[in-house]
Amino acid sequence: MSSMRKLKYHEQKLLKKVNFVEWKSDGGHREAAVMRRYHIQDREDYIKATPMLASSAPVPCLDT
Repeated sequence: MSSMRKLKYHEQKLLKKVNFVEWKSDGGHREAAVMRRYHIQDREDYIKATPMLASSAPVPCLDT
């Protein structure tokens, strides 16, 4: 089994700009934005949590 070569500096910089969660062909911009905002690592975790959070009632505002 051969290992991959180490990436060159410019290749690493280019890969930092690529979002592997959201592709241009995807329509799910919201999913990637939420995952970034709440620092969710796995897409499966997001998929499990979304229905549970959507079914919960909103918390009332306690401002006086």
